[in-house]
Amino acid sequence: MRHELARTPRLRAALIASRSACAESLRCIGSAIGEQYDQSVLVQLLYFPGCPHVAVARERLAQAVDVSNLAIEIVEIDVTDPATPEHLRIWGSPTILVDGIDVALGVPSGLSCRIYPDAEHLGAPSIAQIEAALLGATRIGSHT
Repeated sequence: MRHELARTPRLRAALIASRSACAESLRCIGSAIGEQYDQSVLVQLLYFPGCPHVAVARERLAQAVDVSNLAIEIVEIDVTDPATPEHLRIWGSPTILVDGIDVALGVPSGLSCRIYPDAEHLGAPSIAQIEAALLGATRIGSHT
């Protein structure tokens, strides 16, 4: 069902907004009850060599990371490399996954160029999409 919702731009935008609102609510609740966030986030930039849009995606990702205040590990992955795990090779280029979730809430498209209809540059996700995904990736955790 999530895949069907992600295909509708209005619903996709609502899902991104919900993810951001949930993360903010959890942050407030965590502060109130003495818990903290695990702000360590894994970001994967998936691409294939020669992709004309990966540079824009990389630039937008860097801009979003700069303002996030999160400990972020960015890994760039060539989806054509035989050593790349199969579950990552099914995504188009460029794709940005935050803790395994596509920032645009899309579905795998195979070895092809991605289109981001909600972005100002159709070949890469918007900074707002990336920022929302980064904010949504914060998870509440207990003090140790």
